[in-house]
Amino acid sequence: MKKIDKTVLRETRYIAVLVLIFSVLMQAVFLIIRKWDITVLWGNILGGCAAVLNFFLMGLSVQAAVNADDKRAPNIIRMSQSLRLVMLFIIAALGVLLPVFHPLALLIPLFFPRLAITFKPLFDRQADDGNAEDISSSIPKNETEEISGMNEEQENPAERAEHDGSGETVSPK
Repeated sequence: MKKIDKTVLRETRYIAVLVLIFSVLMQAVFLIIRKWDITVLWGNILGGCAAVLNFFLMGLSVQAAVNADDKRAPNIIRMSQSLRLVMLFIIAALGVLLPVFHPLALLIPLFFPRLAITFKPLFDRQADDGNAEDISSSIPKNETEEISGMNEEQENPAERAEHDGSGETVSPK
């Protein structure tokens, strides 16, 4: 097994901390509106763990794709995205079907990593060392960006041609 990159670990730790903070806030909201019971806690724990695991597995797949050749990288990303989506679907289905978990308390934490990524630039500006890497701007919003971003990093920028939305090739800037 290959060593896990420091950036993957650091960013996963950041996501885990913010998921925990958002989870505590969500528990407080359930308490305030007097809808809290033990199923809320169990749903929150399962949803939060699934969200952090999903982010970590995404980081591992991106790490593997960066180290792979140009032809395998898009397949690694696609396979990872598909398997992670199936994993999240199964977890969500179990959480909704089993009475041990509160459905909303399970589903809401799945969106916490996206919120954490949104807040990342605020924390990076306040970093003391100023050398903190910001990967939140490089996290793709869809599979196409994820795959094209992988290919762009591995190609020589002088040889790379960028494509606009119409499919025509435009020379590099």
